[in-house]
Amino acid sequence: MSLFTEVLSNGSLRAIAVSGLYGMAIRNKVKAVAASKGDNTNYKFWKRTGFSQPTAYRVYRDPTVYLSESVLDTICKVYGVQPGDCLEYVPDEE
Repeated sequence: MSLFTEVLSNGSLRAIAVSGLYGMAIRNKVKAVAASKGDNTNYKFWKRTGFSQPTAYRVYRDPTVYLSESVLDTICKVYGVQPGDCLEYVPDEE
C-alpha cells in the first residue's frame, strides 16, 4: 500500500492510500458535523471557525481534503466534537 499526499493551494493536505488498483481513503465529514451544529452553509462554517475563507470553503465543500492537525483541533474545539466525528474511513472496493 502506498500513501500519496498533495499540498493544496490553501496549505491543507489531501492524502490517499492506494493498494493495487483500488484506493482507500479517509474522508472528512466536516459538512455534516457543521450542519448538525446549525452551520449549514460554508459561509457560517467560515465565520464560526475563523479559518481563512479559502481554507474554510475547501474543507467544508470537499470531503477528500485531508484535515491538518491544527484545522482538526479547531473544528473539535468550536463544535465540541471528537476527531473521530470528523473523519470517515472508506475501505477499498473489492
